Amino acid sequence: MRWDAPSCMLNDAGARPVGGSKAEGTGIFGAHLLTPETETSTHYHFAAARQHPLPFPPEIADDIQRQLGELRRYAFQEQDEPMIHMQQQALMRTGGLQSRKPVLLSIDAGPVRCRRLLDARIAREQKAGEPTAA
Repeated sequence: MRWDAPSCMLNDAGARPVGGSKAEGTGIFGAHLLTPETETSTHYHFAAARQHPLPFPPEIADDIQRQLGELRRYAFQEQDEPMIHMQQQALMRTGGLQSRKPVLLSIDAGPVRCRRLLDARIAREQKAGEPTAA
């Protein structure tokens, strides 16, 4: 996952034979583009493209493509999106993530670094916007 602060991510995931090169495998590029709307809402745009797709027999290729698209739609709309909404509501009720004193695991290292970088950027922007003393 590559993150371009503050709100663009590129997910480059795939599989390849053991010992094989990336070019021998298959995978997916997923672009995640988030645009804030208000302080508590964001437009979330997502697009995916297959890389080095495995060849499917022509008689099932269209059906496989349709199923892959449906699986991606289901994963986001029926799983990810409701969870994101529930997390937002919980954070709004409790005063934010840091007020909850979360336990951080090693898997949280990336998101914690992102949060700290964003906090630093916001602080710099706010400081830059302060009026200077005359």
